[in-house]
Amino acid sequence: MKDKLRQLAEAAGLLLEWENSDGEPCQLSTQVQRTLLGILGFATDNEAAMDEGLQRLKRLHTPESPAEWPPLLTVDCETPITLPSVLPPAPTLFWCLSKVVA
Repeated sequence: MKDKLRQLAEAAGLLLEWENSDGEPCQLSTQVQRTLLGILGFATDNEAAMDEGLQRLKRLHTPESPAEWPPLLTVDCETPITLPSVLPPAPTLFWCLSKVVA
């Protein structure tokens, strides 16, 4: 279960290991990982809950449609980006002009 917690924490973007300013290795405890993941909306009660969280993050990072995109995409102005998924084709509009005789 510890491996699954680590997978979920890393997928959610938590930094689990680092060096402090004195060059000493530091590690985020499993309790703090659980607390932070809970704040982010990911349950860590059991493996099934963590599997569901991993699937949610996978869909967030590789959405299949615009409906699954994150609520906000932040980009730099005038910089091209690759959209998270293909946009559906736009509907085709047909105009029919007719002459009305009064």
